[in-house]
Amino acid sequence: MGNLLRLDVLAALLAIVPGYLAVAFWRRAKTWQQPSTDLGTILPALAVSLVIQVVVSPLTIWLLLPVAGDLPQHPWNLVLWTYITVIVVPFVGGVGLGRLTDLYAAASAWDLFFSRKLPDGQFLVITFQDGSQVAGSYYGPSFALKSPQQQGLYLAREWVLDAEGHLDRPVSGSKGILIPTTATIRHVRVIAAAPSRSGADEGASDGRQEGEARDSERD
Repeated sequence: MGNLLRLDVLAALLAIVPGYLAVAFWRRAKTWQQPSTDLGTILPALAVSLVIQVVVSPLTIWLLLPVAGDLPQHPWNLVLWTYITVIVVPFVGGVGLGRLTDLYAAASAWDLFFSRKLPDGQFLVITFQDGSQVAGSYYGPSFALKSPQQQGLYLAREWVLDAEGHLDRPVSGSKGILIPTTATIRHVRVIAAAPSRSGADEGASDGRQEGEARDSERD
């Protein structure tokens, strides 16, 4: 009875774990896919586990079938088969498929924007859904979090906006500005260099560590 129970548990694990790991690796490998922790992953995991068992069936026939009646005497056959089936195939297949599907499935605009380094050395004006705005230079210590993490942004130098929404000057005493989530952002405006206003030289040195900054926003 105990042996049958252990076999049932092993069969259940082999029916779920390889597919679950493959789906988890696939989600983690994609730049835009948020990881899932709900039970909805179980059904895809069962389906993927079935595919994995079909893929490794030649290995099963080679390693396990000849010793099926005497597995305790051939532990390394079982260890090798389990390692390949539960770890190697789900990892290689999940990560590989995740990277491959990324080539054909568009990431979010936020991810593409920062992955292509479009804002590097530039000034960003962030407008929120309530109409409020913040601005800063994206250089050096600045960073942006991309998928699958919660998207967010840190601008290393915060700037004051005038009444017309133009960059005016760096905020005195500010160590930068952190936007922990993009959920309330309406749009982001990119300014190629500091405006020719008070504080322009300081801002230009922030955004253009290599070469001179050119004014791109004028009255």
